[in-house]
Amino acid sequence: MNNEDEWAEGDYLDWLEYSEEEEKQKRMNERNQEAKRIKWKVIDRDYEYEVIVGEKKLGSVVRSNGKWVVQPEFIWNEDSFRHRDLAKSSYGDFRESGYALVDLWCLS
Repeated sequence: MNNEDEWAEGDYLDWLEYSEEEEKQKRMNERNQEAKRIKWKVIDRDYEYEVIVGEKKLGSVVRSNGKWVVQPEFIWNEDSFRHRDLAKSSYGDFRESGYALVDLWCLS
């Protein structure tokens, strides 16, 4: 008997939502495991670094007006305050901004 059989007949939409949430949680857990191996590629020393997790390039961090900002190269939810806060904030150093980029990727 699979998960779908456990739900009542009228709860199909609830089951779909539950199933989607399970998949999202599984994807986040996989990304969290991958995020433990961050690589930095120097594009322009002290001005731009590329952030790589596993084999995937997430984007870059760039120094602008003395602060570091993230430039993601993946789709993320711009409607979420938490996601927008991570993406649009300025950071003190490239590592801090790179970790913010990885966090944004893990949440997306």
